[in-house]
Amino acid sequence: MNEKFWKTKIAAFLHDPIEKAFILMRGEAHEKIAENEVKQVFGEDAADLRAQTEDEVAVLKEADWFASGADRPNLPKESAAPFWQRPEIVHPLTGESIQLGDIARDFAAQLAKAASAAHLGGLVCKKENNDVDWKATFFAFWRYGDEILLAEEKDAKKKELQPNLWRVSPADSRTPDHSIMEHLSLASAFAGAMAEGDTPALLLVSFGPVQGFIAQARKMNDLWSGSLMLSAITFCAIRAVAEEFGPDAIFFPQLRGIALVDHWLHRDIFGDRLKDRAPKPNDPGLLAAAFPNRFVALVPRSKAEEIAKKACEAARGFVREQGKAMLKEMRRVLEGKGRLSEEGQQEFAEAEKQLKAQLADFPEAYWAVVDWGEVIVRDEKGKPRPDWKKMDELLAALGGDGEEAVAQALREKREDFFEPMAGAAFPGVYETLERAHAAAKGARPFEQRPQRGYRCTICGEREWLGDVSAEEDPMPTRALREAPQTLWHRLHLADPGLAKNGEHLCAWCALKRFWPRLMRAWLFEDEAQRREFHVPMVSTHAMALAPSIEDWIARGCPDFADVEKVASKATGEAWLPKRTADTATTSEALRQATADAQGKAALRLVRRLPAVLDEASERAEGEEESGQVQRLRGALEKALGGRMERYYALVLMDGDRMGKWLSGEIAKEGDESGECLLPISKRLRSDLREKLKGSEHADYWRAPRPVSPAWHQAISGALNNFSAALARFVVEEMFTGKLIYAG
Repeated sequence: MNEKFWKTKIAAFLHDPIEKAFILMRGEAHEKIAENEVKQVFGEDAADLRAQTEDEVAVLKEADWFASGADRPNLPKESAAPFWQRPEIVHPLTGESIQLGDIARDFAAQLAKAASAAHLGGLVCKKENNDVDWKATFFAFWRYGDEILLAEEKDAKKKELQPNLWRVSPADSRTPDHSIMEHLSLASAFAGAMAEGDTPALLLVSFGPVQGFIAQARKMNDLWSGSLMLSAITFCAIRAVAEEFGPDAIFFPQLRGIALVDHWLHRDIFGDRLKDRAPKPNDPGLLAAAFPNRFVALVPRSKAEEIAKKACEAARGFVREQGKAMLKEMRRVLEGKGRLSEEGQQEFAEAEKQLKAQLADFPEAYWAVVDWGEVIVRDEKGKPRPDWKKMDELLAALGGDGEEAVAQALREKREDFFEPMAGAAFPGVYETLERAHAAAKGARPFEQRPQRGYRCTICGEREWLGDVSAEEDPMPTRALREAPQTLWHRLHLADPGLAKNGEHLCAWCALKRFWPRLMRAWLFEDEAQRREFHVPMVSTHAMALAPSIEDWIARGCPDFADVEKVASKATGEAWLPKRTADTATTSEALRQATADAQGKAALRLVRRLPAVLDEASERAEGEEESGQVQRLRGALEKALGGRMERYYALVLMDGDRMGKWLSGEIAKEGDESGECLLPISKRLRSDLREKLKGSEHADYWRAPRPVSPAWHQAISGALNNFSAALARFVVEEMFTGKLIYAG
């Protein structure tokens, strides 16, 4: 996109000041404050952001109207107490009222204005010639716009809470269940979709298979890698849309604050700018499968099909790229150990052909588009309004019910109420999109690809890579799998961690096996960063040893030299293997228990003990070797002073009905628990709820709140926090476990 496009998005993003909740109704119009802040932030360049034509002015106005209509209910025209007088927010999913008290009430308006302008000014990105990089600047505003501190704040507690206070600062004090940042991002998304005289459209893209791809696994690392790869596939598709239209264009999932998104922004968008905010290479969030297998975006209607295909191709291109990298790594390992024979070269040539065929239609991709312009009508003043009749007809064509999407009580014109704006049609447009997508997915077109060779030993569906003689060679399958001349057996001898004896993998399963190695190169170009980025190996031996190690450290690491001696003797060489099997031996309690020099040495040792067992087990191919593993296990048990666990548990938890939460179907099915869609009244500030209890518009306040972009962002944000932070903390920091998947 050209500079004008990004300037339009910035102008829409800054149409309201970020500190609006703290300065509104203090005697100065917030529009004037926003205009002055733009001048302070951009100086002479501010003139470039001003709309020059009537069409450009209309785009900015309509973007605000669409955003307000999509995220807010229609409200009475009477004014209410400003936020700074009654600081209160409402939880978007539960309707719970949260009083902020003096922390927000004492927030000085003048300080807030000065801090906001100074903060945004620090986010402006310049090119080498000192011109403004409008695209990078927009991305910086979107990502870091609300991370503001008041330098003059002396109270340590208030200063600590400030970032969170800005983050929840409401767009409207009457319905404080969505933030100003969500409103500004939504307005800029609509401005981008309408910037060139287009109409906005919703795009839904999904990828698969999900359960099958993850479940086809032999090792715990395969499970972990499968979930991470699917997350990376979705991210690559989302990135293709975000690079062209901005990250604000993605309605679901919520992108702000996800480690992989931050990594991409600083690597590809900001470059050397904003270095002080760049994430660390060892950020644990990079190891979280934070992306679902689908996303919803707001795009210009004329470009919707083009960008949908581009997103799908980005996902498949990523898979093909990683497939090639996998074969390259396989060749490197074999050549490094001198195990790539002339026959191996032939097998590699065959593997390249098989890889191309097996990954040709992976992942499966489905998409649908709905034009928002189809359900809009303009009133006598030219303002866009929802055309409820057209919305109902559109939904009915796909078997839906418009009144279930938007209750009749919310459509009616009411005296002393604002009239619904075009954005209010969002629930109907979204449900139409879901139904159109389900229809596209139900068709499931596919191209049959024959698999004539021996099957992969994990999935049993596709032939293994490198099989050059399956049709001609009468050798029984088992004998062929164990024959030393196969590519996979040579790989097992070169690196048992990549292939166990007898394992022969197809392209899909091999990708998961190699992903921990490929991920470093995909994320980082710098070799130093690659070394700093640690990809943990999920080990069953680690799970078995964890309780024994925890007890040993708690007892003060007795007989440390004996444990080290056992590990050293087991390998016959340097006892520290290259791989590290992470367990909760790095939990906070154990870190505190190993603060001294010997404790740190003990911690380094025990973090590698599981890898010693892993390597010994992977190399054990006969009865004698298996006996050696048993003797090693016994020696470790004796040295640690306790018997190793013989069993480990896999814990599966499933957040049910996520799709119904997003679409509001729970309320439609008569769920009386009240856990999903709330009545409109629950969106109001508590004093307004009481005031309107007995009003003549009781049917309006009782009507279920329709879904909205902010509703989706709240659900997605909660899931992000759970998968990237909470689940890992509970499993790994509080208990001796390892998180495999929390997407």
